[in-house]
Amino acid sequence: MKSLLEIWADPALRIMCAALALVGAVVATIAPYQSLVAVEVFGLAERTYAIVLFCAALVSVTASLSIGVWTDQKAKRRDAAILCASIGVAGATLVAVAQAPWAFVITHVFGFPLLATLFGQIFGMVRLITAHRPAQERDAIFSAVRALFAVPFVVVLPIWALAYSNGFELRWIYAALSIGCAALLLTILRFWPRDGSGSWDDAGSGLKLRDALAEALRPFILIRVFCVGTLESGATLYMILLGLTFAATPARSTSDVALFSGIMAGLEVPVMLGMALILQRMSRINAILMGTLIYATFLAGYVWLAATPFVWAMLLLGAFGGAIMLSLPLAYLQDLMGSRAGAGGALLALQMVVAQGIAALVFAVGTALGGYTVAATIGAFTMSAGATALWWLERRQVSKNPGPA
Repeated sequence: MKSLLEIWADPALRIMCAALALVGAVVATIAPYQSLVAVEVFGLAERTYAIVLFCAALVSVTASLSIGVWTDQKAKRRDAAILCASIGVAGATLVAVAQAPWAFVITHVFGFPLLATLFGQIFGMVRLITAHRPAQERDAIFSAVRALFAVPFVVVLPIWALAYSNGFELRWIYAALSIGCAALLLTILRFWPRDGSGSWDDAGSGLKLRDALAEALRPFILIRVFCVGTLESGATLYMILLGLTFAATPARSTSDVALFSGIMAGLEVPVMLGMALILQRMSRINAILMGTLIYATFLAGYVWLAATPFVWAMLLLGAFGGAIMLSLPLAYLQDLMGSRAGAGGALLALQMVVAQGIAALVFAVGTALGGYTVAATIGAFTMSAGATALWWLERRQVSKNPGPA
C-alpha cells in the first residue's frame, strides 16, 4: 500500500500507470482469445498459428531493440510511444474492417508486436523516474505498477464474459480493440511528459547504434534475458492454451475463459501490492524461483483439471506464483542496464519475445505429441528450468562478488 501512495504522489508515475492500465485493457481484451480467434474464427491450423507467433516474436525483438536504443540515443521517448500506439490503432482497425485471415496475420505479426513495445517503454520511464530510490523500494514500486497492469483484467474480462454469454461474436473483438488503442493513443498525446520536461536525468546517450547494441547484447545480459524469457514463457503458454482448452472441454464455455482470466488477475493484484513484505523475507532471486515453481505447478495442473470443479482452486496457485514471477523480473532486467532506461525497456520486450518464441515452440511440439495437456506439462518443466538456471547464475555471481542477490 505504501508503494501505491508513492505512485499517487508523483504525477509522472500516475501518467505511466494510466497508460499501462490502458495497455492492460487492450491485452485483456485479446490475449485470452487470440488463439481461439486464430483457429476457430479465421481457420488457421495450429501449426500455422505457431508460425505466426514465432514471426511476431522476430518482429518484436527487432522493434524492441531498435526503439530502446533510439530512445536512449535521442531521449525521444514520447515520439516512440506515439508511433507504437498509432500502429496499434491501425492494426486493430484493419482486422475489424477486413475480417479476413490475412488481416489477422498482418496485425499480429507486424502491428501488435510494435504496440507491445509500449510495455517496456513505460517501465523504462518508471526506471528513469525512480532512479534515485533504493533498489528494494524500486522493486516494490515496479510490482505495484505491474499490479495496475493486471487491474483491467479484473474489470474488462467479466464484461466480456457477460457479452459472450449473450451471443457476442469473437470476430468483432477487434472493433473494441481499435477503440481501446485509440484511447491509449489519446492518453499518450495528451499526458505523456514531453521529452526533457521531467525532473529526472534523461540526457541522450550519444552512443552509435553499433555500440549501443553491443552494450545491450553482451553475453552476460543475453543469457539472463533468455532465462527470464524462458521462465515467463509459462504465462504466455497459459494464455495460448486457456481458450483452446476450455473450448475443447464440454463443461466449459467461452464466458468461462474471461471469468477464469479475470479471477486470476484479481487475485494477483494484492500479492503484487504486498511484494515489499515478501522481499523483507527473501532475496529477489529466491522469490523469483519460488514464484516460478508455484506457477509451473498451476500450468501443468489447470489443463489436466479443466473438466473438473478443482480447476478453480488452481487459481490460487497461479495468482500467487504469477504475481511474483511477472513483477520482480521487471526491475531485475532494468537494473542490468543501469541508467540506460530505453535499453532496459528493450530487455523487457526482448524477454517477452523469448517467452513468446519458447511458448510457440512448446505449443507446436506439445500439440503434435499429444495435445494441450502435453504442451502444458512440457511448458511447466521448461519454465522451471529457466528459473533454476537464472537462480544458479545469480548465486554464482554473488559468490564471486559478495553482495545482495
